[in-house]
Amino acid sequence: MDNYLKGIIKEIKQHETIKQCMAININIDMFEKHHFEGEYFADENSVKYDNQNGKIDTILFCDDKERAKLIASCLNLFETLQDNIELKIEVDDNNIPQSININKKGNNAI
Repeated sequence: MDNYLKGIIKEIKQHETIKQCMAININIDMFEKHHFEGEYFADENSVKYDNQNGKIDTILFCDDKERAKLIASCLNLFETLQDNIELKIEVDDNNIPQSININKKGNNAI
């Protein structure tokens, strides 16, 4: 184990405010329609990418149109996730999560 990692572990062990870790389950219902929209799109049974400069690249071909739409949506969601989606977790008095709001950073509308 390198010294950097050892230093981080030592710092965590010494930090008194760390009380618990919390697992958060995220499902597809927490995302809004615009999280699935982006530069990837389906054209018949192909998935294409709009470079926003007049050029469109074909990424892949699928066995049917519906699968192409699904894959394009998933790629757009993946891009959204890479753009740092912000999770706002509301907890009750016992610090138990009650709801999670997902919002793209820099966008105040949820």
